[in-house]
Amino acid sequence: MTDAIDNALNQVITGITEEGFIRCKDKKNQESIRVMTFNRKKKFSVSAAKNLTVSKLTEEDGSLWVKVHKKPDTFYIRNEEGKLVPYTMP
Repeated sequence: MTDAIDNALNQVITGITEEGFIRCKDKKNQESIRVMTFNRKKKFSVSAAKNLTVSKLTEEDGSLWVKVHKKPDTFYIRNEEGKLVPYTMP
């Protein structure tokens, strides 16, 4: 399983794909793989690891996945009037 995790992390970090997916057998396996993936990303450089997000995903057909993707570059901040406006990281 660690090969699938490393493969998904490497593909996203190197820019081969925008998202990496790891198929899971059941909910317990999904949570285990999510935690293992989160811990595995710590083995990469700090700058690469902090830009990755690991999340659980359930498809409409009931299949379970763990998704690895880069954090978005756009964040929302409050302006002077208190409204949320998009802010893109330089």
